[in-house]
Amino acid sequence: VNDDTTRKELKSIISTLNGNYYPILLVDGYSLQQCGANITEELAFCLATGNEYLISLMDAGLTIDQAVACIHFKMGVGAHYFQEIAKLKSFKELWSALVSEYHPKESSSYDCLMSAQIGSLNKSLADPYTNLLRQTTEVMSASIAGVYRIAVLPYDSTSENGTSQLSERMALNISLILKEESYFDQVINPINGSYSVEQLSATINEKAWDLFGEIDEKGGVFSEEALQIVRNNVVATAQKRVIR
Repeated sequence: VNDDTTRKELKSIISTLNGNYYPILLVDGYSLQQCGANITEELAFCLATGNEYLISLMDAGLTIDQAVACIHFKMGVGAHYFQEIAKLKSFKELWSALVSEYHPKESSSYDCLMSAQIGSLNKSLADPYTNLLRQTTEVMSASIAGVYRIAVLPYDSTSENGTSQLSERMALNISLILKEESYFDQVINPINGSYSVEQLSATINEKAWDLFGEIDEKGGVFSEEALQIVRNNVVATAQKRVIR
């Protein structure tokens, strides 16, 4: 994103929008999470990438309000119920704090367009009913945290034998069941005022912001030095999980 060729391409893409700004740039935290990144690393990477996109879009001639409208975040959701709620809540707060440094004029610019995808790292091909429970709690975490969209893949999507009818049906229906039978769409902010989630979010905010600052000091997430920091952290975290 930092080289002249990419910026020319970005300007060309922006010119096709004709003043209607919508999410053309994806920040993919999900893929990093699936590689083994922990919560802090996923959030710091997304913040750093989003920040680079903002800078590049503004260099291409957009205002901060227009630039924010062009960015979409995709986050992974893991098995730790409250931690995942706190993670997604934290990212909203961190992104709002970051955007505020650019002094947007529109209040809507402080919000972030964020979707979530349910991962496959903790899914077992031998135990389908446990998988359904895991997927359900993960969708609950994402829904409670207020993401815009949730993608649920069949839990056996990585199987050499292909997906089953049950896994496909439940992947489609889990979020509908939570909406229609558990009324998840009836409360705007069910975690508001939760002490445990607030404390978790505060801890996550501090750690993720510190790592984001470290990446930024090295020249931004697209510099080789900063990318090496991300690689080293993710590999180290993934190795710890394998050992366990």
